[in-house]
Amino acid sequence: MSELIFRGQAAAVAQVNTETPANVEVGDIFTVRLTNATGATHLITFTATGATVQNVVEGLKAAAVAANSAGQAPWNAVTCTEDDTKMTITADTAGEPFYVVTTATEGGVADTQTLTDANTTACAGPKIIDDLNNYDGRVAPTTGDSIVIPAGISATIYGKDLSAIDLQGFTVEEGCTADIGCAERPLQISLKEAEPAYWDANLAGTGNIFLEVTNYGTINVTKAGTGGAGTYGVNLSGTHDLDYGDGPNPNTGTIKIDCVASGQKVGIGALGGDDMEVSKIIVKQGTVVVGTDVTEDDNSTAPNLTITGGIVTTYCPLATVIKTGTWIHESGAVGTFTGKGGRTEYNSSSALTTGYISAGETFTLENNPTDGEGNVTISAFQAAKGSTIKDPDKKAVWSNGIDLYRCGISDITLDLGNHITVTPSAL
Repeated sequence: MSELIFRGQAAAVAQVNTETPANVEVGDIFTVRLTNATGATHLITFTATGATVQNVVEGLKAAAVAANSAGQAPWNAVTCTEDDTKMTITADTAGEPFYVVTTATEGGVADTQTLTDANTTACAGPKIIDDLNNYDGRVAPTTGDSIVIPAGISATIYGKDLSAIDLQGFTVEEGCTADIGCAERPLQISLKEAEPAYWDANLAGTGNIFLEVTNYGTINVTKAGTGGAGTYGVNLSGTHDLDYGDGPNPNTGTIKIDCVASGQKVGIGALGGDDMEVSKIIVKQGTVVVGTDVTEDDNSTAPNLTITGGIVTTYCPLATVIKTGTWIHESGAVGTFTGKGGRTEYNSSSALTTGYISAGETFTLENNPTDGEGNVTISAFQAAKGSTIKDPDKKAVWSNGIDLYRCGISDITLDLGNHITVTPSAL
């Protein structure tokens, strides 16, 4: 097991792919979808007018040249040639990868047509994370290694699927400003070195990071960028099998966020279509958004959330929430909520089973968008002296009332709107 430090010094090599048709019949449809490292994608297509390979490669090349001339990304960044047997795609800029998906659809009599893509020259260069020339000793990462992106690295590092190797650790050091991956193509890693041991990721860079993690002990985020349009400084997604970590490592599947500087943003399964499996989310500081498809594991149970500072917005069901600071809950049911100070906006239409708030905590449904009265069920709720409850539009049904814990009505701030009935009863 080695700690591999990414230097970003590999010589750039232009990628080359070939597209080879076979078993062509008139009417068969051949397509090539090209995607670049930032997610721009475009499909070209050709319907065979003759039952020859030459007819198809010439037709595909003509379509590719037309897309290039029209400035259609990413075809405008490659050069296409043909030799009557295959079309060749060559990157115009060395070190800039592209990705190819081909299809061949029946249009003749026999359904045997194919279009085969082959990567004949791999892309290499300072932006390719598994290029062995980017590491001391010319060693590419393998199972059991740790990858470190050090301070001072500022160039983009492209996303790639490295999940076939189980890393012992992944670190982005403070002072690293590199963008890593993108929304359409995150960097995919596995941090399961050997069952039952799971390993950690430590993120302190301020570039835009898109990381898809398969299995992990703890993901620690201590610095993050501000993100771009619709994204965050750190964007986390991925899956997790908790079966092996529950016993020997109680922190398995934990995300800890402590971004002290203002404006630093972390998204957990927060981009459209992203899943994230996490057992515990702990936020000390930072602006954090937790998306709709965040679950504990295997999409069946809800995670736990602890907040001691920052601003946290959630869109998924949660098992337990213990918080100070600001929590805005937009959707999903909540099992047990404990508010120890700060502000909670409960904007979800789903139920809260049990709630408790202490002095300094404000629990409000003022901004809850639910239509009409009584559409949010709160089964049990307890308020202590010095706390505040606001539900002026009567969005909640307080199934068992509101228990005033060791205090009277004058000891809390209570706004439940007008025309209400208060029924005293002993606890």
